[in-house]
Amino acid sequence: MLSIVIASRLGGNPNSRLKRLLASAVDTCNDPARCEFLIKLDNDDPGHEALRRSIAPFAEKFVIRTLVSPRGRGYLDLHKAYNDLFFMANEAAQLFWVLADDCVFIRKDWDALLLRIAAETPIPAFCINEHLADFAACNAQQAIDGHMENFPIFSRAWLNVLGGFGQNSFTDASTAIIQHLLVRNHNIDLRIPLPAKLIERRMWAADCAGSSRWSDERAANHRALLTPAHMEMLACQARNLWLQTAHHVGATAEIAAPP
Repeated sequence: MLSIVIASRLGGNPNSRLKRLLASAVDTCNDPARCEFLIKLDNDDPGHEALRRSIAPFAEKFVIRTLVSPRGRGYLDLHKAYNDLFFMANEAAQLFWVLADDCVFIRKDWDALLLRIAAETPIPAFCINEHLADFAACNAQQAIDGHMENFPIFSRAWLNVLGGFGQNSFTDASTAIIQHLLVRNHNIDLRIPLPAKLIERRMWAADCAGSSRWSDERAANHRALLTPAHMEMLACQARNLWLQTAHHVGATAEIAAPP
């Protein structure tokens, strides 16, 4: 089973397109019974009841679980919302995919493809990535500035080892650093390549290098991630993933010891 995790808001969010995202899922999903949508709404959003009504018809196709809770610091507390939704997921869920509500699904049978990849992957903790950056040739700063995957797909075991989606609202950036540290420190790559593009984001202007969000919230989070305290935490998480994988495969020669 596949859990898709989304935080959505109407008030102050002109890019909100949750209904369009769900409609594209209906059009392209192979087996809706194998997918669920976990959606976080803000209780201070004047549009959250309208959002709930707009997505209600899609519950005929998919399991949709909603959580209405305080917004907190908004963008800076997204990881807390994602972690709350993680604990609401179906116990059978194998994969977790955090998406923005302005994404659309563009490939038929995307769910079947992802679940097949999961079934064929011999290790429990992994991420499915559309792009496999050369993390051996860059440092942590470069990993998040130039090689970051915006919507990686996590296995349940990966999230279990890390204790959820992370301790920073930019799960994509912290994931890129962990993947980079796995390659650089432990000579192991837990990324699984995605053979085709499955989604598009239609409102990138809200989160690109020229946006105000990039220059304030995202820049602040990137600076925080690169501080010694955060880097030590991410290094410990990378090591825990290495240890879990080494234990699973019996610590064979394919899993190099850390330096």
